[in-house]
Amino acid sequence: MEKTLSSSKKKITIKGIYSLIIFILLILWIAVVTEILLNFKAFKTGISRQPLPEVFKLLVIYLLPVLEFATVVSLVFTKLQRTGMLLSTILMFAFTVYIGITLLGFWDQLPCTCGSVIKGLSWQQHFFFNLLFLFISMLGFYLYTKLRCSDVGDKTTEGLSAKRHNS
Repeated sequence: MEKTLSSSKKKITIKGIYSLIIFILLILWIAVVTEILLNFKAFKTGISRQPLPEVFKLLVIYLLPVLEFATVVSLVFTKLQRTGMLLSTILMFAFTVYIGITLLGFWDQLPCTCGSVIKGLSWQQHFFFNLLFLFISMLGFYLYTKLRCSDVGDKTTEGLSAKRHNS
């Protein structure tokens, strides 16, 4: 009985942390998407000044806002949160690598197309900001998986099959 109480307390704590992560990521991605939509011309100009092939610039200009918006939508809906966590992790990884390459001096000069609070950060601060949100996204993905597995485990101990529970 005591193990069950301890397990349920732990599960409540994990759910709380997971909910906080969802909230934090939603704040980030809603701010990012809003900034791009409100200042799309500036975003487009900033991307067009990046040292990338023209075809890739066009892809980034139109695909990036769609992916970021998809991240927000996925994080809002419980059934899509795994996808949202994965998108957030992939995007933050890509942005962090891009800034890391910049910090290594791969390009002479690189304009930052980020808005809001991030715009005032140095490249080093921006890198650590991205690392923090990459970690948060990865932790969210891990906790989602942990919660999902423990939910299946709970149902199987009640006599239901895990396969039937997932359907």
